[in-house]
Amino acid sequence: MSKLIRKKVARLAQGATPGVVDLFCGAGGFSLGFERAGFKVLGGVELDKHAAHTHAANFHGHLKGSPEYEEHRKPRDIRKTEPLAWLRKIGVRAGADAVDVLIGGPPCPAYTRVGRAKLREVAKAPRAHQKDPRATLYIPYLEWVRALEPLALVMENVPDILNFGGHNLGEEICEVLEDMGYQCRYTLLNSASFDVPQMRPRFILVGVHREVGANFEWPVPTRRVDLPVGYALAESAALKPLREGVGLQGGHYEPLPDPPKDSKPAVTAVQALSDLPELKSHLTEPAKRGAKPPDETSQMPYSRLLAPSAWVRDHMLGWDGRKVEPGAPVQGHLIRALGRRDFRLFEGLRPGAGDLLISVALPARLHPHLP
Repeated sequence: MSKLIRKKVARLAQGATPGVVDLFCGAGGFSLGFERAGFKVLGGVELDKHAAHTHAANFHGHLKGSPEYEEHRKPRDIRKTEPLAWLRKIGVRAGADAVDVLIGGPPCPAYTRVGRAKLREVAKAPRAHQKDPRATLYIPYLEWVRALEPLALVMENVPDILNFGGHNLGEEICEVLEDMGYQCRYTLLNSASFDVPQMRPRFILVGVHREVGANFEWPVPTRRVDLPVGYALAESAALKPLREGVGLQGGHYEPLPDPPKDSKPAVTAVQALSDLPELKSHLTEPAKRGAKPPDETSQMPYSRLLAPSAWVRDHMLGWDGRKVEPGAPVQGHLIRALGRRDFRLFEGLRPGAGDLLISVALPARLHPHLP
């Protein structure tokens, strides 16, 4: 066992809170999940300025005014960031000793079918997605694993990473990680199977260092989901290299267990949005191109008088340290201006129709003035 791994195992055995670093962290969705599970978010690396600022405010707002907070806010290119130097700048004095888990989702445009089509159109080349520099950003992720020696790691991406130009990058990544001492496996899951009101299929890869001596098991889905045709076909296309190569039960791929027979159906958007104030400005103002700055959304008070659903009560309200107080304003966001044509298109969509997928019909109250 390496000295660093041994120190980390001993520290956690004494009851220390495990520390996590989030690569390609965005605004912090991945970090939030780990924070809710009891981990300490040490920091995140993100290239986009606005996302980096948001992640810093969400997880290190208590440091505002300090040099460390300004370092958390800085956008960074992972290819040009040295892990140990970065940890020192954000105030993690223990360095690699403090990093128990590494998480992250390398950018997916070069892998996903929609992203590939856009890249082909822009570059006027059928294989432009294979030359996109973002397609190899899993390599610096692996370099950070080598530098920080986490006890465990989690990587997220789109299912099509399993079929990138005929290559199964999931298998290739696992082979590299095994050479570093990690037991590695991956699966495909859909967030709708785990209480999330969104059809979002994802590739999830988990690695645990052999010296930890722990076994990892995939979680059992909590919801019953009947995948629309489009999602089922996309999953089948992603798994094609496994069927033709090592086989679905071979290599490092493992299917998720089936949900219990008495599982409830997936959470709908109506259930998830039941407590939010109603927006109407898009019905009375002419649609404009591009993003629309927040207006009423930055002033409308949040109120629990709107009868949130059981799902909202259980999953969105009352988190330790992140409670939403009655009367607090709903946070504003840049939103795309919607016109009457948009809502007519939304009404005509069917589940699984082409590349535009919607799982529930928009409630009538969202567009009461449309003919």
